Amino acid sequence: MNKRISFVLALFSCLLLVRCGTNTTPNNKETKTTEVSKTTKPRTATYTFDGVTKSGICLSTPSPYCKGSTVVIIKPHGEIKSFSIENMPQASSGTTQLNDYMPSLRGCKEYAIYTDVNSNPVQFGSQTGTVTKLSANSFTFTATLYDHETKQTKTISGSGAY
Repeated sequence: MNKRISFVLALFSCLLLVRCGTNTTPNNKETKTTEVSKTTKPRTATYTFDGVTKSGICLSTPSPYCKGSTVVIIKPHGEIKSFSIENMPQASSGTTQLNDYMPSLRGCKEYAIYTDVNSNPVQFGSQTGTVTKLSANSFTFTATLYDHETKQTKTISGSGAY
């Protein structure tokens, strides 16, 4: 549990340190990405976790564990929850497989983590999934997530732009 709490604190520290920009382009226009995600404003994201849809900010920060890699963090408005894709693919297009997060922690493989500290801290990590890049900074994703402590499996899917 100490590792989980340390990770959560580190994740939210990163959120506080990352400078949030506006949610629109300089001309106050939405950015068209693809027909799949229709229009996605920069620094916004929407996801559905276990059947519940949330939207919020989408930020990127350098990976603390893999030099040259980026962590993309989605945080719903007004909640102490987050979803992160570790080592986001650098390409502007293509699909990348998400790896099982347990052997991938603090490494350079792509994996995802969902954290909820509202009541009891819970952390789900990717078992399988994909990230599809639509442009340099926009993406869609889908994953099966697993909590190694509670043995629960959940699904998540969504899109965002950072």
